[in-house]
Amino acid sequence: PLAIYNQLSVELAQLKEARGATPTHVCIGAEWHRYMTSFHLPDSDCHLSYIRFGPTGALPAEFNATLGTQGIPPNMNDRNLEELSRYVDPKVCDFLVDLVIDDGQGDFPALRREEWDVVLEESFLDASKSKFPWRAFHVPGLSRQRNHYVPYRLLRRTSLRKFQKQ
Repeated sequence: PLAIYNQLSVELAQLKEARGATPTHVCIGAEWHRYMTSFHLPDSDCHLSYIRFGPTGALPAEFNATLGTQGIPPNMNDRNLEELSRYVDPKVCDFLVDLVIDDGQGDFPALRREEWDVVLEESFLDASKSKFPWRAFHVPGLSRQRNHYVPYRLLRRTSLRKFQKQ
């Protein structure tokens, strides 16, 4: 996923240069644990936003500069219960990070039917469909044949095309 997130940085910089300081939402679902923080987004106008993706526990909250690292953000719990205030309306998503393993749950099936441009797509090993030891060790020539790969995508709303450099 590193190439995906590197390209995301490029896309966010181009978008900010073209349309100025406007809130931008990078939406993520089940992949939250691979890119779990807004710390790596370029500025405070970019938000890492969660969309419903199925049953889950507590998701991280956006960093609150007023509280710093010592305060407890609102709507936290010590029982790992799902907090609905973490989710955004999928309509606000400017970018979507999507690992296509199945049809998805929650907001994903409807969101995938909307119009998106595929900015970048990389192959990602599906460990549940790849047998050991082939999934554990890369063997040139054999790993591609023995393992199952799925698309890992960075998607951009088609309405943002006008802001992209050619």
